[in-house]
Amino acid sequence: MFTMAVTDRINDVALLLLLLSFLTSNCLSSNENNPGISKASHSFIQTVLESYVTSGGKSNTVWLAHGVIIRSDERRSIFLTPEEFLVEDIILWDPLSHNPDLNLRCPSCFETGAIDESVRATRWKDGSSSCDQPRRLYGMSNNVLLVSRVYMCRRRHQTISHDPAILSQVRDLFRVPFVLFHRCGITRELSDFIISHANAAMTMSDIQTLWLQTMYEAYATRRKAYFSTLRRNSCDPSSTKFPDIQRRYQNPGEKIIASCIARNYFVKEKLYNNRMCQMSADRWLSCDHTFKVSANIGFWFNKRWVKLYDNLFIVLNEEGIVLSWKLCRGTKFISIDGLLKRNKLTSIFPDIAIKLDTFHAIQRVVSKIPKKKGCTEALKQLRRKLIDSFKLIIRDPADKGNKRTMPTPSPEVILNNIESFINQWSTMVHDSVPLSPGFHYTRN
Repeated sequence: MFTMAVTDRINDVALLLLLLSFLTSNCLSSNENNPGISKASHSFIQTVLESYVTSGGKSNTVWLAHGVIIRSDERRSIFLTPEEFLVEDIILWDPLSHNPDLNLRCPSCFETGAIDESVRATRWKDGSSSCDQPRRLYGMSNNVLLVSRVYMCRRRHQTISHDPAILSQVRDLFRVPFVLFHRCGITRELSDFIISHANAAMTMSDIQTLWLQTMYEAYATRRKAYFSTLRRNSCDPSSTKFPDIQRRYQNPGEKIIASCIARNYFVKEKLYNNRMCQMSADRWLSCDHTFKVSANIGFWFNKRWVKLYDNLFIVLNEEGIVLSWKLCRGTKFISIDGLLKRNKLTSIFPDIAIKLDTFHAIQRVVSKIPKKKGCTEALKQLRRKLIDSFKLIIRDPADKGNKRTMPTPSPEVILNNIESFINQWSTMVHDSVPLSPGFHYTRN
């Protein structure tokens, strides 16, 4: 945050110039940031709006209704051109006209502290001009054009119907059929698809692949319908070319999926926190840093991913349920001082044994077993057998499979396992090279 000592007059001029710059860039550069829609899409919008207005915004036709995805495949193509078969779907968004009893207040009047002014519906964002382009959304199988209404109050403040200030007033009355981010948006259908698969532990890469496959299949269906129509009308399919999908659609990236998952978390953050507060541990706690999660937390700057944190510190109970967590920079104790204290842990858990978990205990020993550069394959295999044998010291002697199936044995059994391991490997030599130099063990 920067603090600047400037006069009120300079502030007013700066804000005015910024507003003029914003409005000019929106009107003159709209085609660059949001390419204009095709003639076929514009014609489809006009046809839908005519039917919608004629019905008073309450059409009995299922596919022609407010706040739902109006599929372009439901209409009949008039011209035999590829564009006619690649028309985007449409969402009409005009909650005020759909519910005449609704009273929406003007966000601009409310922010300035003026008397609350109600808004009325005016024109549509239907692509009729460069400043009235519909917003393009990502959909499950096709791009979607968000055709919103422009609202105006008596003070002539204009607000688009998908403005956050308008959505906040109707969120309890309508299930908003889209999710908007800073520079893009997706349909609610796609958002539900992403969240359901993320909750099923599917990776973002796999979700993206599944989403793209859905788009490819729908695109192939439209392509097939186009050439079938040409043949029915005695036209030569080889005389025309159907656009390639990469030129028609921008591949949705993992950024959109990540934004969707993050947004869903913040919407339900209080629910998650309340649920976490209800969790407890009956027998033991497990605490550790994990580094994979923090790699996905950051922001893009100049096409480069900048991480905000180095690791995630988590506290688990005996069932593996997260009881507490904190994103950290580094692994120093001070970064988790609010959660736990090592050496100072006894002040938090005065009469509870604090132990290193078996995985990290084994890793500390394994990391000390030297790797000989240029060694033979036979020596490498012996080293692997040594490590695999050491990993079994915390198992019951009868539990020898690749996957542990029996509970952790008693300390006495573990000590016997260590002695057996040392007796087996401490004197092992290969080509005059000791495999486990410096093994010393004393039972206390």
